Amino acid sequence: MSYRRRMDINGRRIQRELLSGNDKLPGEEAVRQIVFLTVAGTAMGALGLAAVATVMGLGQ
Repeated sequence: MSYRRRMDINGRRIQRELLSGNDKLPGEEAVRQIVFLTVAGTAMGALGLAAVATVMGLGQ
């Protein structure tokens, strides 16, 4: 009986977490940050390369 109550409490807790949107995986936020930083770094590198090429007159 106590085991069934514990399972019920755990089930309700899981449902509450899923309903509140806290169902992320433990490393999901870190992966999201790494992807964001990679994309941002690539974009900044491309902008920097374009700026250097423009200053050197290679964009003609």
